[in-house]
Amino acid sequence: MLAAQVIARIKTRLGVSLPLRVLFEKPLLGELAAEVALLTDNTTDNDWSDMDQFMDSLEEFGA
Repeated sequence: MLAAQVIARIKTRLGVSLPLRVLFEKPLLGELAAEVALLTDNTTDNDWSDMDQFMDSLEEFGA
């Protein structure tokens, strides 16, 4: 259930659709962030700041 919530938050906050299996294939936040980065065209510092804030929110969420 938490995995589905994380996927939904990624889609809502970052606009990236990930299959649920990605969370199990990339269990570390750094790995997940790299996967999301591959699927986006965001390269500005502001975009990375948004990614950092989102990953921090996932840590607080307990994912």
